Amino acid sequence: MKKQAIGMLLCAALSTSLLSGCGGGGQPAETSGDTAGAAPYSISANAPEGTVTAYICQKFDESLRQSTGDAMTGNVYLNGTLGNDTEVAEQVMSGQVQFLCTNTANLVTMMPELAVMDMPGVLTNLEQARGAMDNTDFRGKLNEIFENNGMKLLLLSDQGFRQTSSNKALRSLADFKGLDIRTMENNIHMNYWQALGANPTPMNRAEVFISLQQGLLEAQEDPYCSIQANNYAEVQKYIVETNHIFSNIIFVCNLDYYNSLPEDDRAALDKVCDELLEDSRSYCDKANDDALTAMQDEGMEYIKLDESVLDEISKIAAEKVTPLVREQAGEEMTDLFMKAANA
Repeated sequence: MKKQAIGMLLCAALSTSLLSGCGGGGQPAETSGDTAGAAPYSISANAPEGTVTAYICQKFDESLRQSTGDAMTGNVYLNGTLGNDTEVAEQVMSGQVQFLCTNTANLVTMMPELAVMDMPGVLTNLEQARGAMDNTDFRGKLNEIFENNGMKLLLLSDQGFRQTSSNKALRSLADFKGLDIRTMENNIHMNYWQALGANPTPMNRAEVFISLQQGLLEAQEDPYCSIQANNYAEVQKYIVETNHIFSNIIFVCNLDYYNSLPEDDRAALDKVCDELLEDSRSYCDKANDDALTAMQDEGMEYIKLDESVLDEISKIAAEKVTPLVREQAGEEMTDLFMKAANA
């Protein structure tokens, strides 16, 4: 509630003065009286510098300013300044915040159909995963779901696959038994790790580092670039390529705000997002490659699971997790996702 109140106050301030864009917030900028264009916007992400999520926010802000000649301008808030992703999603729905960049897994409680995008074991490589996300029928259904919740889906990108960092070497299925691991607060993720015999604990990001450092947790899971950005190499010994869940990133805005924009501004915004898709994917691939190299240089041991172990894990996921996803997301959405994944 405190964060929501802070978010509302910040957004009220944004409605009366143009703000200069920067990574972690900014100061009001002097503006001339004849400045034309839309009211200043706010962009929120609960992610640190160096992540794909942060890059999308900052690049969008920079490109939109340039494209519209500063007719559209605003401010970027990283590190959960305006609240956690669920809180800010509610603010976007109500129009208090204009833009949000987050992982779809954070919004499953609001939009249960999104659970299909956390289905483990179905997407196995980047080409297949991105092809599924770009599938016309699947994307059309996603657009409809977001619009029914008062949001416009502008961009569907990713930060690659989720991997596992650990203080316990994970080489066989047996090694996952009893593993104390931090997960997102998402029932699909938690059920996945439980199916492998691990002990998943949903935890706020701010508490993870100290919990790993003090031994309260043995492991956590994230894309490589997020593991590095949060400095987990300082408190983790192993980096394990589990590729267990594809980590989608969505960039959304308030639907009424989008529809209220002048035609030229709306066209500029759409063009920026179209160009940002491939740009963000290229950034993602390089960021993950660089992060993996950097973490090994810092002393983490890299473990690539044998294909036989991955096959065992996929079978468990299909038996114990896929039925849960189908129940939560619904038959239509699940079948549409599976069709896109196998196209």
